[in-house]
Amino acid sequence: MNYLNKNESEICDSEIYRQTDFACASALYALGYKLDFLDSSRSDGRIQFCFANEAGLEDMVQAHYSGKLNLPTISYFSAQRTLKAMLKNEISRGQR
Repeated sequence: MNYLNKNESEICDSEIYRQTDFACASALYALGYKLDFLDSSRSDGRIQFCFANEAGLEDMVQAHYSGKLNLPTISYFSAQRTLKAMLKNEISRGQR
């Protein structure tokens, strides 16, 4: 299944779920979804978080955007800290 969300550039296919929304990616990471890689090849400069498209992932994304997703605060902030470090590494690697 492929779809494009008009608010965020997210593409969902059978194997990889791509997300540019940092808050949503942090929530998915905190929930334990596997982040396969970061994709910095977009022409607009935005980095995509590429997750393995596992069962239930789309439901969690919808719960996040509807405000119905509950996460322990420490898990969410820990995920944000980890993803920020990954972003900084990706950005510095791209500047070499």
